[in-house]
Amino acid sequence: MHDMIKTLNKDLSNSDIFMANASTLDSLHNNFVSTIDERNELLASNPDAAEPTYDNLLAFEELYCIVRHKYEEILSQKNLQKTKYSHTATRQTQKLPPLELKSFDGEPENWPIFYETF
Repeated sequence: MHDMIKTLNKDLSNSDIFMANASTLDSLHNNFVSTIDERNELLASNPDAAEPTYDNLLAFEELYCIVRHKYEEILSQKNLQKTKYSHTATRQTQKLPPLELKSFDGEPENWPIFYETF
């Protein structure tokens, strides 16, 4: 996904593929953090093992933030385009014909008909 960002900066034609891949980003992040925690717990419980470290998590977090930022950027652009098109369509469909209101001619016998019209 990180490599796709370079091409997306030049051409948004692959944005749908990127968006589909990035939609699972949060679950991927949570799984990675859980795996690092489990690994570090195992390392901490074994005195002969290497020192527990979160260096991999820091590198992953940096990539995660870059990809997440691009995901949010593309999502907001798409929402802006949808809003733009929906406002255009709404304006075109909201034009109503002018109302033709009947006026009262002043004759008392025509008053009930005029009154019931409204």
